Amino acid sequence: MMKKGLCFFSIVFISLFPVYLQAAANVTVTPQRVVLEGNLRSQKLTLLNTGDKVGEFRVNVEPVYINEAGRYEKIINPNQEQLKTTRLFRVSPRKVLLKPGESQIVRVNSRKPSDLAKGEYMAALTIKPTDIEDKNQDASTKRAPTQSTVSVEMQVSVTLPLILRQGELDANISISEVAFAKDTNGQPALSVQLKRDGGRSINAYMEAHVEKNRNRQRIGKTWFVMYPPQAEATGLIPINLPQQFDANGSNLIISVTERQAGIHDGKVLGRAIFALE
Repeated sequence: MMKKGLCFFSIVFISLFPVYLQAAANVTVTPQRVVLEGNLRSQKLTLLNTGDKVGEFRVNVEPVYINEAGRYEKIINPNQEQLKTTRLFRVSPRKVLLKPGESQIVRVNSRKPSDLAKGEYMAALTIKPTDIEDKNQDASTKRAPTQSTVSVEMQVSVTLPLILRQGELDANISISEVAFAKDTNGQPALSVQLKRDGGRSINAYMEAHVEKNRNRQRIGKTWFVMYPPQAEATGLIPINLPQQFDANGSNLIISVTERQAGIHDGKVLGRAIFALE
C-alpha cells in the first residue's frame, strides 16, 4: 500500500453528524438508526420513558432531505416522490403510552413494491409527545410561542433516520490528507479529509494507529455518518499519544470500518498509511 507523508494545513472542521441526535429528556430510543437491506425487512426499536411523568408519544414517518454538507433539512411541503418514500416504511404502534421508567417496542417494517428501483431510500422517524403535536397544530390560532416554549419542545422530541436499500449498493471512503490538530477542548487530535464514493450512506468507525518496528498501538477512535449527496467531509479523531513517543520511523494508519449497518457491519471501507516525519 502506498505511504503518504503527513502534511499540515489549516483546518476547517465540517461536522459529519446530521442532526439525528438523541435530544430527549423524556424519551430515549435504541438503536438510533434503522437500516433495512438484503433479507432484513424489519427492525425493533425500544422506547424508554426517562421522565418522571406518564407520557404519551406519537410515532410518525416523515420525509427528510440531506443537503450536500450532510445537514438535515426539514421538508415543509414534500413533493410526491418524497411522500412516496415515506410509504416504504410502516411503524407499529403509532402511539405509545409510557409510565416513568417503562419501555415499549416499536417495530419498523419495509413495504417494498415489486418494481422498486435500485438505490437507497431515506425517511425520518419522529417521536413526539402528543401535547407538543397539539401545540404545533394549534399554533396558527394562538400567539407565537416564547423562546422557552420552543426550547422545551426541542428537548422532548426525537428524530432518527430510516434507511431502506434495494439491490447491491457499495460504498467506499478515501483518505486524502491528515494533520495534527486540537479538538474543541484543546486536546490533541487528528484532522482527516474524507471522500465518500458509492450509492449508499456510511455509518462507520474511524481509527488511528501508530506502528513502528511491527508494533502497532491504537491512539484514537471516533465514529461518523455520511449521507448522500455529501461526498466530502473533514473528521476529527481525539488522540492519546504514547509517552515518550518517537515519530521518527513510525507510520500513522487511518482506517474506516462500517459500524452497525446491517449486512455490511465490519466491512473495511478505507485505509491509508502516512509516514511520520
